[in-house]
Amino acid sequence: MIPSFLRSDSTKQAVRRLGLAPLARTVHERVDPDRRRLARRNDDLLAREHARLSPIAEAIAAAGGSASGVGLIVSYDQAPYVLMQLPVLTGMAAAGIEPVAMLPSQGSRVARRLYEACGVRRFAAWDDRADTTGKRDMLRQLADCRTQDDVLALTWRGIRVGKYAVSTLMRRRRQGHIDPRDPGAQADLAVLLDQTLDHTAAAIAMVERWKPEVVALVDRGYTPEGPLFDVCVAHGIQPITFNAAHRDNTLMLKRYGPTNRDVHPASLSDETWARQTARPWGPEDWERVKAELEFCYRSGQWYGEVGTQFRARLAAGEALRADLGLDPTRRTVLLFPHIFWDATFFWGEDLYADYEAWFRAAAAAALENDSVNWVIKLHPANLVKNHRDGIESFSESDVLREFGAVPNHVKILPADTDVSTLSLFAVGDICLTVRGTVGVEAAALGLRVITAGTGRYDGLGFTLDPRSVPEYEATLARLDSLPMPTEHEIELARRYADGMLLQRPLHLSSIRFGYDRDAGATLRIDLAEDHAARPLDAPDVRAIADWLRSGAQDFTVGPETAPPAASGGDA
Repeated sequence: MIPSFLRSDSTKQAVRRLGLAPLARTVHERVDPDRRRLARRNDDLLAREHARLSPIAEAIAAAGGSASGVGLIVSYDQAPYVLMQLPVLTGMAAAGIEPVAMLPSQGSRVARRLYEACGVRRFAAWDDRADTTGKRDMLRQLADCRTQDDVLALTWRGIRVGKYAVSTLMRRRRQGHIDPRDPGAQADLAVLLDQTLDHTAAAIAMVERWKPEVVALVDRGYTPEGPLFDVCVAHGIQPITFNAAHRDNTLMLKRYGPTNRDVHPASLSDETWARQTARPWGPEDWERVKAELEFCYRSGQWYGEVGTQFRARLAAGEALRADLGLDPTRRTVLLFPHIFWDATFFWGEDLYADYEAWFRAAAAAALENDSVNWVIKLHPANLVKNHRDGIESFSESDVLREFGAVPNHVKILPADTDVSTLSLFAVGDICLTVRGTVGVEAAALGLRVITAGTGRYDGLGFTLDPRSVPEYEATLARLDSLPMPTEHEIELARRYADGMLLQRPLHLSSIRFGYDRDAGATLRIDLAEDHAARPLDAPDVRAIADWLRSGAQDFTVGPETAPPAASGGDA
């Protein structure tokens, strides 16, 4: 085992400053038992997929030799996640762009081996030399920060370093709010800000050295990817994100720039939304969307990456209403808290300081307002994320305990409830979220949705979007008399849901991936055999290549080519 003092943040900082990070990484990967076990698991999967992977790797390597430009892609050290990137890597190659993997360190032997097996021949690294002049002055500014907002406002070389440091620390500490006056939080913030400044300098050096045409990221709200994202936008490079979509074996791709840098990856661009609102719409269109929703919930594929519906069951509305003890003479308000520490400051602007502050205010309103029924459903992704992190607590429950006894008009559904979110929509009238996907689902099913933040689907005509805390709280005070959505509003929500669920996702053909129904939602992946002879011509690869060359913000398949909803052919 590695001695604890060698794993400390202060030791890691000293190693970085002395330029010993690559050597330290190599030694760590050679001697740490967990890293050695990971390497063996990687080798086993590579061996299993060797026959199907080899022609893809050869095609990527050959295309790199004649590429007209370079594309940087964030790296992983686990084989399933690297293989999940293959359509993007191959799509770059098919577009005439050489993929270059960004390693945590030049000493990252495990990750390097994985990408070499996929045909990648060149590598960038986060610990390459970079100019950090002025970093000490920036670190001194942290001592003057008295609030979380003060830290969030910190910028260095035009990059929002405070935002990325706070977001990353929230994730690491699993806290919904960071108080810089707390000695422990202040010490951790100093370490995270120091790392974020190093990553910012490295990102600038990386972009200036490689001059990439494309930079491909997944999570672009934590460090180091967050600073790189901002650096790209500042340098006129339009980074792209690729994320698992709502069902197995689908990806959501989006291109970013100065005008949309803070919007959600599953949102619709102005161009896509204009197309959605202009095209003909009839009952059959809504039936396709509804069928997709029902299929994904029934099959458990609804955001299987975090197991949101693995344990859920669909229940009839009246039976569920009775089970929950909801007063049928009153409206029912569904309150869906976000996970406080997960992607808190990634998108848009929030009415409240953070997700925790919003939930505390909404929960207080629920306890006080007995003119309506309330159902508070804790986020089901807590279970998978807790398992992966080895944690058992739930932040939302901690907040609810602050209020003491829960009155009868409020029902709390824990994260492990078997009540499906889709079933709740059948008994609900109003949905509260900051910007969650539930807002699109609920609005499409006829519920009144009230948002508490921008950056997703607010302002498009099918949600109520208070623009201040007093306006929001005044809205919550009159939930029993709010006007319900018109037919036009419901149609707009359904058009948006169609764009998000059926037009935006790319259904993959060169690989097949899905998630096991286990505690950690383990990723399982297989490479398709059909395209071994001409891997650059696989339909999903050509689609990505065409999109990369198009300049469009959203990857879309278009209504005429979208796969049939509710098909069960995915992995």
